[in-house]
Amino acid sequence: MSHDASHGHDHVHEPDEVNDNVSTRLIGIALGVIVVFTCITIQRSMGWHEVVGGIMTGLSGMVMGALGTSVRIPSGAAILGWAGGIAFFTSIAMFLGLRLF
Repeated sequence: MSHDASHGHDHVHEPDEVNDNVSTRLIGIALGVIVVFTCITIQRSMGWHEVVGGIMTGLSGMVMGALGTSVRIPSGAAILGWAGGIAFFTSIAMFLGLRLF
């Protein structure tokens, strides 16, 4: 009688799929836009340079995207993924836009 020790029996099965549908996309996009405006508002109210708003937006996007990979709720993963992507790519657009001026 052989026992396969390579497969643990006490592991919690995590969901393999992300609940990516229209409603989670819209919520994620709205959350991403809110984060972008919040970071820009903080940067302007503190009187910091415009680049700081882009840095805060990019870091927020990276954190939300990373959190989206470790959430246990499939809808939360989709929402954080979309919000993180919106914030991160907006920060890149902000940097490229600032270089033009």
